[in-house]
Amino acid sequence: MNPITTKMHFTAMPIVAVLFLAMIGISFSRVSRANGDPGDTTGTPPQQGGTVKPALFQDFHPGWTNNTSQDGLWKINGIWVATGENTFDPANVTFTETYPGEKSKGFMYFKSKANAMNGAEIQTLASGPCYGYGYYEVRMKLTSVGDPATNRGVCASFFWKRKNYGPAEWDLEFLTNGKWITSPDRGEVTMNYHLDDNRSKVHYQELPFNPSKGFHRYGFLWQPTRLDWTVDGKIVYSFEDPGVASEPGYIMMNSWTGNKDWGGLPPTEDAVTVYDWVKFYPNVTSVPNDGKE
Repeated sequence: MNPITTKMHFTAMPIVAVLFLAMIGISFSRVSRANGDPGDTTGTPPQQGGTVKPALFQDFHPGWTNNTSQDGLWKINGIWVATGENTFDPANVTFTETYPGEKSKGFMYFKSKANAMNGAEIQTLASGPCYGYGYYEVRMKLTSVGDPATNRGVCASFFWKRKNYGPAEWDLEFLTNGKWITSPDRGEVTMNYHLDDNRSKVHYQELPFNPSKGFHRYGFLWQPTRLDWTVDGKIVYSFEDPGVASEPGYIMMNSWTGNKDWGGLPPTEDAVTVYDWVKFYPNVTSVPNDGKE
């Protein structure tokens, strides 16, 4: 979708009026939609008072109907067998309006049930807008369930996937079978890419906190030849390659288990990860608002 274009035509405007407009500094130019199509990667990011506003700001209030969000942008996937031979079941996704100690409203919970190959997943609707270059961010609190001694845990994620589920994918994934899961002040997140030419890489990023102890922000800035991953608004890992260019796609999140080399075998108790919100800023070339929330 192209930005709205504003045009003005003058016919015999008095010279006094022209001088008045010049004095007060009015100019006539293209105007971008303040809340445009989230899939649109053209134009300049809308700003208000020097602050860049996201085109998509999704919090997770209760009240979804037929596994679809109130705004019609998201769906809960399943029931079907998918990633890691897990059964993704909508019954494993729940919502609350509040969370203890948090001021935000609207929270979503993903459950991987104990001793079972199961999990949960949501995504933006394939029939809705697709999302391209820009900045993607989630605020979430990871499950604390994991046991490195017995190699049990889950993989909980936030990621982008090329439309029609093509090869390209940018990931933020937490593997709770890692030794850090029992640490009071240390953690780890994997920052991964899968390119259209089938090249891929996993990066293990250390964190100065345990992500199961509280909510934090995680994101990635996608440009045509570059990816930058962020933690709490700060870039911590980057990758530059022409292969990063791709078609737009879907925003997705899931929780799954059962891979001994990626998250671990099924946990012995229910593992619940909490998501607060998701934001998307189209076409930005730096982390918006200096990384501030």
